[in-house]
Formats: sequence, C-alpha cells, structure tokens
Amino acid sequence: MKTCLKKMLAVVLVVAAARPCPAGAGAAEKKHKPDKAKPLTVWLMPNGPGDNVRHFLDLVQPFVDANPGIKIDAVLVPWGDALSRIEAVASGRRPAPDITQLGTTWLAAIAATGQLLDLTGRYDDKLFPPQILATTEVADDSQYAGKRFALPWLVDTRALYFNKDYCKQAGVDPEKDFATWDSFHKALRKLKKVVYQGAPVVPLGVTLSDWNVIHNLSWCVWGAGGGFVDNSKEPGIASPQTLTGIEYCVGLAREGLLSPVSEEGDHPVARMLGEGSIAATISFPLGSLPEDKLAIAPLPAGPEGRFTFLGGSVLAVFKSSERTEEAVALLRYLSSEAAQLQYSMVTGGLVAAAGEYDQLLLQLDPFRRAFAALMKYGRAYPSIAAWGEIEVVLRDGLNALWARATGPEAYDRAATQRQLQDLQGKIAGILQRRARRP
Repeated sequence: MKTCLKKMLAVVLVVAAARPCPAGAGAAEKKHKPDKAKPLTVWLMPNGPGDNVRHFLDLVQPFVDANPGIKIDAVLVPWGDALSRIEAVASGRRPAPDITQLGTTWLAAIAATGQLLDLTGRYDDKLFPPQILATTEVADDSQYAGKRFALPWLVDTRALYFNKDYCKQAGVDPEKDFATWDSFHKALRKLKKVVYQGAPVVPLGVTLSDWNVIHNLSWCVWGAGGGFVDNSKEPGIASPQTLTGIEYCVGLAREGLLSPVSEEGDHPVARMLGEGSIAATISFPLGSLPEDKLAIAPLPAGPEGRFTFLGGSVLAVFKSSERTEEAVALLRYLSSEAAQLQYSMVTGGLVAAAGEYDQLLLQLDPFRRAFAALMKYGRAYPSIAAWGEIEVVLRDGLNALWARATGPEAYDRAATQRQLQDLQGKIAGILQRRARRP
C-alpha cells in the first residue's frame, strides 16, 4: 500500500507541474524563487492518534522533495487553544503562520476579519462536493460572495453504528427498521430486550454533552424541517419544526431507549460498542472496531428527509504570509485525492476530495467506505461570521434544555419552548450586534 501511495503522489506532483496554474495564480507563481532560509509554518490540530506532526511531515515529503527550495515547519496546536490563538493572529496580537487548520465553523468569522487569502480559483474545487465547499465560504456578507477562503481538508460527519448480533437477536432488520423515525423507535424497543451482563442492553448510547449536544441532535432538528438560525435555508431554533425534532430525541431518552454517554476517556462509545454494553450509537468514524460484530447505517429519515451533521477542518492561508505562492502550491498538493487518502489512513478521518478513490484501499476499510457513501446526507451549519458566538449559545442552552427535559420530573413542553425562545432571542442579539459593526 505504501508503494502504491508513493506512486500516486509522484503522479500528482508531475501532473501539478505540467498543468497550467489555476485562474488567479498568475505567472509570477512559476517564476517566484522561495527564500530557502525561511520555512513555511503550518499550524495543525490533533487529527488522530500518534505523532500528528510526524504524520503531516511524512505526507508532504514528496512535495518537499519536488520543491527543494521549500521547507515546512509543522506546529501542533491543541484544539482547546486553537481558536483563541487564531483569533489573536487575525487581530494582529500575535505572529501569523503561513497556513493554519481551521474548524469549519470558525472559517467565516476568521475570513470576515479580512486576514485570509482569497483562494478562489487557486485549487481545483471540482474535487469536492458542494456541501463541503460551502464550508470554505462566508455566506452572510455580500462583499465575500463567490469567494473561497480555504481548502477542504478533513470531514467530520455522523452515522449510526450498530451491533449486528444484537439486531439478529432482537429480530431487527437494520436496512428496513433503521430507515425512518417511526421504524427506528420500534427497533430500539426491540433492542432493549437484549440482555448484557444480566441487564437490558442500552439500545442507543450517544454523546450529548458539550459541543456534541448540537452535532448529535442536528439530524433530528433538520429531519423535522427545523434549524438553528432563521434564514432562507432553515427556520430558527424556536420554530415548531425544531421543537418536533428535539422532542423526538427527548422522547427516546425518557423511554429509556437513548442514554447519554460521558465524554470522559478515549472515545467511550467505541469502548462500549466493542464490549457490547450499548447496541448502537451515533458517531464520527471511531477507528479500529470489529467488523464482524459492528456495521454502519444511515441515520433515520425524519418527516422532512434524512440529514447528518457535516463539519471538519479546512486549511487557510494568512495574507500576512511572505510566501503565499508557496503556501498555495502546498495546498494544491494537499488537495489531491492521493494526499488526502494517505492522511485519512493515518488519522482515521474522512477525506474531503470526492473523485474516484483507489478502490482497493477503500475496500480495506469498510467503515470509512460506508461513511463516505453517507456524506451525501451531510449538512453543514450556516457559514456565517457570527456562528462561533452562536454555537457557544447553542452549546450551553441545549445542554441545559437536555438536562431538564430528560430529568426525573414530568416532561414540560412549555418549558422547552421557553428555553428555545430564549436561545432564539440570544441568537438574534448576536446577529444584530454583528450587523451594526463597521
């Protein structure tokens, strides 16, 4: 496999050198002589197990070999510190790297500062599906219309993992019984009859805390026709449709069919799936799990369709970089399907490029192959500059809502509506403040 990938990457480099520069790159890119004394600095976040810096440097080594005037310095930035560091760069409070990884939900806010290089036409955007390309844009400001400020990098989406043996014991046909909200509800009731260590198995164990409360409820919100921010594409968080979606999940929890899983430890749902204490979960790709025991299905379709959260990471170039042409050349290399596939193999993430993959390699990883097939149901949050602030409000508000709605007291629909209306008011305030800024 390594030999195969090296050959693929070598072809990418040769083709990239032979083809014309994309629109906007300009003839100067061919003639520019990089400063050999100064490396390109790339900020990365932890994207998987092991030595993330080493993984990235191994990935770009063929590019470095083909461009001896370019050196690369990869710096690992913890996810918990990343946004504040990048915001400090965008505001001029700390030196900028040449290239930075960004969470897709951060892109619009950072691009709206005017500090990111416009990458429109500087890589082949036909490699990527429209819903992934949408995460590289700023959707709520006419001055940025039609512009791209990043390269899609890694994709985060959600699917339904399930225990095949438990389904067989319970008489559940995953293909048919996980198809709709109604059939899924009935299937979870059947799975609750399966016994694990002398007690009923947890039918559906899902991480519903911190940021995951948004990601892992979004499929219900969108499936009911709801949304988070009132705009042309979706109604707001206080809409009747959003209430319907949230109440579907709350109903599963109150019936004992859905149990929240603590985030403590290393991928607790993966451990619980492996040991058999839960029958199913909603999650991103979880790495090495027994293929003979587990399988993947799409999330059930709601009354308004089937959806799943689509997020991940992009790569952007700061305007302040003294080596923007070399940085763009590196991004074009990283946009190739071969490079993205190699990085996916070491990180466990999903590739963003959507062209023809090496089928042999995909067949060696059935879980990720299944996830790739489900990306067509992916939906990203609104790519607006205010989303970072809005997401914090949603995180705190939905966690509080979930704790109350699934607590020991009788369910109070009016209280849920009040909490959603409070969230909508806070979101409206954020948008109004943003609109008044010069």
